[in-house]
Amino acid sequence: FPEKRPQLFTELTRYEPGDILRANCSTPPSRPRAELRFTINNMPVSKQ
Repeated sequence: FPEKRPQLFTELTRYEPGDILRANCSTPPSRPRAELRFTINNMPVSKQ
């Protein structure tokens, strides 16, 4: 398992409905490989 938690970096700290969110999520190496899932308001975000 990874020694550290994933780090999420975003351009802004607050977003309004309709804003475009650009982010980078980085994880340290781990075995087994980390599986990340993203949600917004508890709704899954597509992989696109």
